[in-house]
Amino acid sequence: MSSMKGGVVGDYVSLQRGKTYSGKLVGEPGPALLGLGSIKPGGGFRHDKVKTFGGECPENLMAYPGDIYVALKGATKDGSMIGSVSRVPDDVESGRLTQDTAKLLFKEPSHEIESHLYWILQTPHYRRYCAARATGSAQVGFSRDDFLAYPVPPITASTRTLTSLFESIEARTSLNGVMAGTLKAITQAVFKSWFVDFDPVHAKVEGRELVGMAPETAALFPDSFQDSSLGRIPMGWQVVEVGECAKLLDHKRIPLNSRERAARQGPY
Repeated sequence: MSSMKGGVVGDYVSLQRGKTYSGKLVGEPGPALLGLGSIKPGGGFRHDKVKTFGGECPENLMAYPGDIYVALKGATKDGSMIGSVSRVPDDVESGRLTQDTAKLLFKEPSHEIESHLYWILQTPHYRRYCAARATGSAQVGFSRDDFLAYPVPPITASTRTLTSLFESIEARTSLNGVMAGTLKAITQAVFKSWFVDFDPVHAKVEGRELVGMAPETAALFPDSFQDSSLGRIPMGWQVVEVGECAKLLDHKRIPLNSRERAARQGPY
C-alpha cells in the first residue's frame, strides 16, 4: 500500500482509545491532556483550552507532535464535536489521550497519507456523516466502527495541491497563534510590573534608570509612594471604585435614553 487509492478510513488506520484520568492531577506538571477541550469543533487544535496532567501516562496513551486524534464523544448535544480530529502541534511536546479521544495508528507510515486523511476528516461531507450517525442524548457519541467505515477518496494531483495549501495555511495560523500568546504574556507581565508591583516607581525611588522605557512614558511615573486603603501606591494616584471612572452601557437594554444613544454614537 504505497499510496492512498481510496477505500475507507479503516483501510489505513486503527484506533487507540484513551482512558479515564484523575481530575485531581489536572494542572500538575506533565503532558498536555488531549481531551475534548483540546479539539476545535469541526477539527483543529485548541491551544487556549489545553491543560497538563501529572498522573499516570502509559506509552500507548501518549501522543506526540504530528499525531492525529479524534473525538468519539461530544461535549455538546448538537453533535458539533463528535468525529472532530486534531493534530498535536510542534509546540506541544507530548500529550495523553482521555476516554473521549482516540489516536489514529497508521498502518503504513506516510506523511502524504496522513495529511490527506487529516484534511478529508474536516470536510463538510464528513461532518454531515458524523451528524447522521450521532448516538445518545445527554452526551452525543460516535462509534469507532462508523469512524473507520467513512469512505475516503484517492490521492490525486488536485488533492495534493489542496493538501499542500491547507498545510501552509494551518502552519501560518499556528505560528500566528503562538505569536499572539507570546504578546499576551508580555502584555500581562508589563501590566503587572507597572500597575501591580510598581517597578518603575521603585526604580525612581532607588535612583535607577528606567531601561527600555521611552522618556515621555517614564515621566508619567512618580518618584515616591503614599499610603492608601490598599497599601502603598504611587504618589498622586488614587483608589476609586470602577463606577467612578467608567460607565457600563447595556446595549441589549431597549429602549436607550437620549444620553445613552449619544454615548453609543459618539460625537461624530
